[in-house]
Amino acid sequence: MSFHGVSTAIAPSFAGDGLQNTGYPIRINQLIKNEFFVTLLPADNAQKGRQLWFAIIALAVSGVLLLFYVLWSAYNESSREAEAKASRYLGVLEARLSGQLIRLNADLALLVEQLPDDAMAPGKSAEFEKQIQLTLNRHRQFLPEVATYRVSGAAGEMLFSSKPDEVVTAHERSLTGVLRDSGSTLTVFSPVLLSLVDARPQIVASRALRSKNGDFLGLLSASLDLSFFELAFKDLPLDGGVLAVRRIDSHALVVRLPSLPDQFNQPLAATNPLVQGMLKGNRSGAVRLKAQTDGVERIYVYQALNEFPFYVTVGLDNAAVNADWQSRVVLTGGLGAVLFLSLSLVLIWLFRNQAAEFKSLEALRENREQLRDAQRLARVGSWELDLVCGVLKWSDELYLIFELDPAHSVG
Repeated sequence: MSFHGVSTAIAPSFAGDGLQNTGYPIRINQLIKNEFFVTLLPADNAQKGRQLWFAIIALAVSGVLLLFYVLWSAYNESSREAEAKASRYLGVLEARLSGQLIRLNADLALLVEQLPDDAMAPGKSAEFEKQIQLTLNRHRQFLPEVATYRVSGAAGEMLFSSKPDEVVTAHERSLTGVLRDSGSTLTVFSPVLLSLVDARPQIVASRALRSKNGDFLGLLSASLDLSFFELAFKDLPLDGGVLAVRRIDSHALVVRLPSLPDQFNQPLAATNPLVQGMLKGNRSGAVRLKAQTDGVERIYVYQALNEFPFYVTVGLDNAAVNADWQSRVVLTGGLGAVLFLSLSLVLIWLFRNQAAEFKSLEALRENREQLRDAQRLARVGSWELDLVCGVLKWSDELYLIFELDPAHSVG
């Protein structure tokens, strides 16, 4: 509860001690200078407006940075998932190819042991032809990827074959001299060749035949039908991706799905990250690059085979890889935009309420100024007594009427 009053210059004057005898525990304070409503200048309003814009800009920048971080994290997660998926396919591809080559290598080694040295002697091929042809065909039945077995002599001439009318390839003739001079007993693989019978792509695996004394007797060769490998790998759900088998020494293409026949034996450029990785001794890894064969950007993983001069690669198309990430971008971006818009609307609403409050305070300040001027001209003062708090407030003019110092309380 409070009381208000007005005093004029003709009111009887009294000292401050008289107020202490009224029995009220009161304090008299300056009305205008010490009350809640302070003078607001137009600059204060402008400063508040700038603060709002700073807040909105800071909110926008923070939101963009947060959105960028979320999307970048989602992008890296999508890339890691793609690499893991490609690695699973690569493991299947590597296991199948290694298994088939190991079987072939073991079969060639077994045939080398089974072929009698006498059959390689000049003029003896007719005597052993039926026996050796039966042996070659029996081995061929257990390896469906082998199109044919051939045995050539030390001079490169055809001696035995699992199929009639087979001829020795030019590669086998050139390889005869190399293996004879090197003394190697390892299996050697040719580039991709076209079959002289049906023009199907194939590679030839050859192994030297030597006597017990180590003399070079000839060459045992097996033609591998590459279409068999393509069929064996078609069940992998690549979703627009590619798989390939390349030579380690030249990085020439051996097998590819989807097939590109005109790219067989084509090597990768020396600047290709796959080539660079292999040159550094990395037998496995992952790279993101634009394919040399078709120009499509993919995530590639690669793995070199342990016992053979090949490495396998699996590449997943960036468009397919980023499909999930792009859906996350749309969802996250939409939610971020809604959140930013909502917070901006809240800030604008708060600013407008604050602006309305500033306007009311400015109007109140003007009214106070007018009241003070009117009291000064009329020599009239006012006071307010708060009975609950025991506080008495005087106007400036009332201090002047009673000739008291406004800087000190009366009582």
